[in-house]
Amino acid sequence: MWRLSSPSCFTLFKGFGKEKGWRFAKGAGKRAGIALIAAAVVLPAIVVTPPGHRAAIYTLTSGVSDVERGEGLSFVFPYAQTARMVNVRTQVYRNAEVFAQSLDLQEITAHVALNYHVDPDEAAELYQSIGLGYEATIIAPAVLQLAKQEIGLVKAVDFARNREPLARDVEAALVVQLAPYGIIVEYFNIEDAVFDQAFILAVKNKVIADEEAAREQRLIAAEAAKKEQTILKAEAEGQKRLIEARGEREAIVKIAAALGFTADEYLEWLLIGAWSGDLPTTLIGDAGDFGVLLTP
Repeated sequence: MWRLSSPSCFTLFKGFGKEKGWRFAKGAGKRAGIALIAAAVVLPAIVVTPPGHRAAIYTLTSGVSDVERGEGLSFVFPYAQTARMVNVRTQVYRNAEVFAQSLDLQEITAHVALNYHVDPDEAAELYQSIGLGYEATIIAPAVLQLAKQEIGLVKAVDFARNREPLARDVEAALVVQLAPYGIIVEYFNIEDAVFDQAFILAVKNKVIADEEAAREQRLIAAEAAKKEQTILKAEAEGQKRLIEARGEREAIVKIAAALGFTADEYLEWLLIGAWSGDLPTTLIGDAGDFGVLLTP
């Protein structure tokens, strides 16, 4: 009979434990190997496209597929196919400085910004033809070229008031130039512009001179208006007196006719009626020529 305390019993259990542990370890290793193989096969087949992106699928045998993968989970052939994510959200390209020359040969440094996004239906084609560096490859050169071109069509002195129309012209040109690449232009903005210091000083001096000239013109216009008012007032007064004289003449004619006199006879009659009866007592001039008799 075997006893638990016997050395042979402990030896048996010890040997049995070693064999069981070895078998367990061997099975765990197999399972881990299978899991690793499965992971190596399955994980590369899973593609998760994040929001605001499209997946361009590249196949080793045929290149980039024309069909983009949308947002969410999709699958590819492991190792034979790979996915590249293309951002289709609104993006902003800001150029630090655009150096341009205006129509009147003034140097202008403009700071511009372009809002755009990749057409989701053209993401794969864009990746195939340009790659993911499309901003540096096509957007930056287009913005620089067209901004310089449009700025060169206006004078520096007119830049401020033409800033918005100028931005819309650049935007329209960018729409045409970038559309074939699947890039949709949303908005173009000229954020700021810096002019040469000599030009700024010249503009300030011109503004001061224009303001002074305008002030002088206002003073001249005010003086001319004042003179015009004086002339009009004098003319109106003369017209008034003429009308009054005509009225008096007509009244004299009517009264003279009523009395049976002519107008001249009536005036002489009025003059005689106004005489006080005193004869002249003062003689001016040569007495031999009778001179001029004056009343006292």
